Amino acid sequence: MYNLGSKIYYYRKLFKFSQSKLAKMLNVSQTLISQWEHNTCEPNIETLRQLCFIFDISSDELLEIDTIMQNNQKLNFQ
Repeated sequence: MYNLGSKIYYYRKLFKFSQSKLAKMLNVSQTLISQWEHNTCEPNIETLRQLCFIFDISSDELLEIDTIMQNNQKLNFQ
């Protein structure tokens, strides 16, 4: 199952950013970063775009669009 919070956490750790540093880069609070990582809320579309820019990844990669589509196709064929 897809988990946006885990993806944000993964890339934040990969780039060796603290929650505080990422929060400053996005002009949000450290608490909000924590909430995203714990899936209690999600970033808005503009913030998702900023995350993709910071992590140098596509939105498909961050949101796992290909994986979700493949799983849906598998369900349709069963």
